[in-house]
Amino acid sequence: MFDVDLPGVRPGRQVTIGLRPESIAVNPSEKAGLPATVETVERLANITFAYLNIGLPGFLTVQIMGEMHVTNGQGVQLSLTPSALHVFDKAGTALR
Repeated sequence: MFDVDLPGVRPGRQVTIGLRPESIAVNPSEKAGLPATVETVERLANITFAYLNIGLPGFLTVQIMGEMHVTNGQGVQLSLTPSALHVFDKAGTALR
């Protein structure tokens, strides 16, 4: 579990956050951000999908465009844009 400031959501409220793979920025050399470890890489022409371990059950899928290369076992940092997050309450109702 981690904290994210979300406009319009009361601090301390438990929510579920949904992200699209293309809405997550992968920064292989940055020191700040959400730490993750690359578990599997799937290259499909000019798009790469990486499946990341962020310390929670399951994997987080990110889409990497262009020339950035990541490898299995590599540590990376993730940047999330709050406006790209889909936020749901415990019942699954969309909050934004």
